[in-house]
Amino acid sequence: MKMKRHEEAQKYFNFVIKNLSNKTLQDKPQGDHFVLASLLGLGAIHRELNQVENAKKYYREAEGLLKKHEYLKDFLPYYQQEVSELSQFDVSK
Repeated sequence: MKMKRHEEAQKYFNFVIKNLSNKTLQDKPQGDHFVLASLLGLGAIHRELNQVENAKKYYREAEGLLKKHEYLKDFLPYYQQEVSELSQFDVSK
Protein backbone atom coordinates (compact mmCIF):
# COMPACT_ATOMS: atom_id res chain seq x y z
CA MET A 1 0.00 0.00 0.00
CA LYS A 2 1.44 3.34 -1.02
CA MET A 3 1.58 6.03 1.66
CA LYS A 4 0.21 9.46 0.97
CA ARG A 5 2.80 12.21 0.78
CA HIS A 6 1.79 13.78 4.08
CA GLU A 7 2.04 10.40 5.83
CA GLU A 8 5.57 9.93 4.49
CA ALA A 9 6.51 13.42 5.66
CA GLN A 10 4.99 12.85 9.11
CA LYS A 11 6.94 9.62 9.46
CA TYR A 12 10.20 11.42 8.59
CA PHE A 13 9.53 14.42 10.86
CA ASN A 14 8.64 12.17 13.80
CA PHE A 15 11.82 10.17 13.23
CA VAL A 16 13.92 13.35 13.28
CA ILE A 17 12.25 14.65 16.44
CA LYS A 18 12.57 11.30 18.22
CA ASN A 19 16.22 10.88 17.34
CA LEU A 20 17.48 14.45 17.76
CA SER A 21 15.41 15.86 20.64
CA ASN A 22 17.01 15.96 24.06
CA LYS A 23 20.14 14.23 22.83
CA THR A 24 23.68 15.19 23.62
CA LEU A 25 25.01 15.86 20.17
CA GLN A 26 28.39 17.07 19.10
CA ASP A 27 26.58 19.76 17.09
CA LYS A 28 23.51 20.56 19.23
CA PRO A 29 22.52 23.69 17.25
CA GLN A 30 22.34 21.73 14.01
CA GLY A 31 20.22 19.04 15.66
CA ASP A 32 17.90 21.69 17.08
CA HIS A 33 17.55 23.24 13.61
CA PHE A 34 16.33 19.89 12.26
CA VAL A 35 13.95 19.41 15.19
CA LEU A 36 12.50 22.91 14.78
CA ALA A 37 12.06 22.46 11.03
CA SER A 38 10.33 19.13 11.69
CA LEU A 39 7.97 20.66 14.26
CA LEU A 40 7.06 23.39 11.79
CA GLY A 41 6.61 20.80 9.06
CA LEU A 42 4.28 18.72 11.22
CA GLY A 43 2.31 21.84 12.07
CA ALA A 44 1.96 22.63 8.37
CA ILE A 45 0.79 19.09 7.58
CA HIS A 46 -1.90 19.24 10.27
CA ARG A 47 -2.93 22.71 9.11
CA GLU A 48 -3.36 21.44 5.56
CA LEU A 49 -5.40 18.51 6.89
CA ASN A 50 -7.55 21.04 8.79
CA GLN A 51 -6.45 19.56 12.13
CA VAL A 52 -6.05 22.93 13.80
CA GLU A 53 -5.53 21.72 17.38
CA ASN A 54 -2.76 19.34 16.33
CA ALA A 55 -1.13 22.09 14.29
CA LYS A 56 -1.26 24.44 17.29
CA LYS A 57 0.43 21.78 19.45
CA TYR A 58 3.41 21.56 17.10
CA TYR A 59 3.64 25.33 16.71
CA ARG A 60 3.66 25.73 20.52
CA GLU A 61 6.54 23.25 20.74
CA ALA A 62 8.37 25.15 18.00
CA GLU A 63 7.79 28.42 19.82
CA GLY A 64 9.28 26.91 22.97
CA LEU A 65 12.44 25.94 21.10
CA LEU A 66 12.68 29.39 19.52
CA LYS A 67 12.44 31.05 22.93
CA LYS A 68 14.97 28.67 24.46
CA HIS A 69 17.75 28.95 21.87
CA GLU A 70 18.98 32.24 20.42
CA TYR A 71 20.74 30.40 17.59
CA LEU A 72 17.34 29.41 16.14
CA LYS A 73 16.28 33.03 15.57
CA ASP A 74 16.68 32.63 11.79
CA PHE A 75 13.57 30.42 11.88
CA LEU A 76 11.40 33.15 13.43
CA PRO A 77 9.99 34.49 10.11
CA TYR A 78 9.15 30.92 9.00
CA TYR A 79 7.43 30.27 12.34
CA GLN A 80 5.48 33.54 12.12
CA GLN A 81 4.36 32.74 8.56
CA GLU A 82 3.14 29.29 9.61
CA VAL A 83 1.20 30.65 12.59
CA SER A 84 -0.28 33.38 10.39
CA GLU A 85 -1.46 30.81 7.87
CA LEU A 86 -2.97 28.73 10.67
CA SER A 87 -5.02 31.69 11.86
CA GLN A 88 -6.89 31.58 8.53
CA PHE A 89 -8.06 28.05 9.40
CA ASP A 90 -8.78 28.70 13.06
CA VAL A 91 -12.42 29.71 13.35
CA SER A 92 -12.31 29.62 17.16
CA LYS A 93 -10.70 33.10 17.23
